[in-house]
Amino acid sequence: MASGSGGGSNKIYRGGRGGGSLHIVVTGMFRLEGRVHANGEAAFGGTIRGGGGAGGSIIVRTFNFDGDGSLEVNGGSGYMSETPYGGGGAGGRLALYYWGKRTFIGKQEAYGGRSSVEKGGAGTIYVQDDSNSSSIYRKLVIDNGIKSTEPSHVREIQELVLTGNQNNRPYQKTTYRAPNGVLVSTTGIPYCYRVNAHYPGVCDDGNALLENLFVSNSNSYYTSQVSPVVTYQFPIPLYLEYILVYPNCSTITQHSVQVYLGDRMVTDIFEWVDTSHCLQGQPGRIDVKNIADKVKCYYVLLLVSV
Repeated sequence: MASGSGGGSNKIYRGGRGGGSLHIVVTGMFRLEGRVHANGEAAFGGTIRGGGGAGGSIIVRTFNFDGDGSLEVNGGSGYMSETPYGGGGAGGRLALYYWGKRTFIGKQEAYGGRSSVEKGGAGTIYVQDDSNSSSIYRKLVIDNGIKSTEPSHVREIQELVLTGNQNNRPYQKTTYRAPNGVLVSTTGIPYCYRVNAHYPGVCDDGNALLENLFVSNSNSYYTSQVSPVVTYQFPIPLYLEYILVYPNCSTITQHSVQVYLGDRMVTDIFEWVDTSHCLQGQPGRIDVKNIADKVKCYYVLLLVSV
């Protein structure tokens, strides 16, 4: 595009060209030691100025992926020498599919281009591990390459809240679905001290419905089984940072937790956690730091004779 300027000369502001498209298919080992890129072009200088070109796209399909090179679909830099400055080009799309082993330790970048006025938006990096067909692992990264000067820490953790629904009949129910789609099941029938004489599904006293696990004012759940297993099934895989277990300290109970993604166990607390010296309301923390779709909690009541 041309625009008039003083002295009768015209200055042309033209952005850099966008990155291209590259599709790599390797049936064996793809070892990358160099640099494969479809980066956007930087804006032209001199009398030709503008924004950077957008990053292109790279798709890699391979059995094994190794090396320490780089895959890049970065946006090009905008013109920054003098006004008017140009904006950075957006990052592109990078996708990696592999069905063997991934030992690659190099770089994967989809950054937006640099600019004195506005950095380009980040692109996307998608990785899919097909090595286990029954439990495909997928990962999406959106990273614009901005380094923070603050200490690295998690700013916000969203609590998985299950409360919201009222208790429903019958009390013998061993499965329940929370409002957010989490399905809870137990191997032990909920305990009832006295069942209603006219309505067998109603518990008059000692009501310990499975739904009590989702009621905000309830801090316990009782079952007729000495060693019940409570299973939480998520509607979609979630990244679990940690699990807090609040034991009932009025009874001596041990618990153990296993975390799954499909049929694969990703976290296992092998030893039973003894709660004989616990404080009521004080939770035990179990770090997961993994993607999961199911949590199994095992409990055993210890009978102590005096």
